[in-house]
Amino acid sequence: PEVVPTRQTGRRPPPRPSARVELQVYGPLRCTASYSWDPGHPALAQPCHATGPKIRLLGRMQALPGVQADISLWLADDATGTRVAGPFTCVAVMFTDAAPARDCGPFDTPAEHGRRYVVVQEWGYTNQRMLPGGSARSDPFTW
Repeated sequence: PEVVPTRQTGRRPPPRPSARVELQVYGPLRCTASYSWDPGHPALAQPCHATGPKIRLLGRMQALPGVQADISLWLADDATGTRVAGPFTCVAVMFTDAAPARDCGPFDTPAEHGRRYVVVQEWGYTNQRMLPGGSARSDPFTW
């Protein structure tokens, strides 16, 4: 449409930026059936994924208030355990009374089709270096 000068100023209004929206649709988020817990750890982990144009990784954690963790997610080949993508990291995630559960991600990554993968979630305690870190694996999936 043609831009018409305004009567008040005699100047043309600035052109409107054209926005291009790209819609990426992913399937439902699939998480391990329950949170993984190692004795002695003040945190529970639940790696998740969704598929669409790429593979979407997300890590869920629950921890005691005051725990702070660095959380990493990566995609691995199920058969070999070889890292395919990542790590994607969330640094110094703080758990509180108001937020005892936190997510890391989502992170979208390309991968080869027709293979079986797992999402690996690892964490270390930022404020309690004496505690060893932990890890959890998702259920295998084919993409």
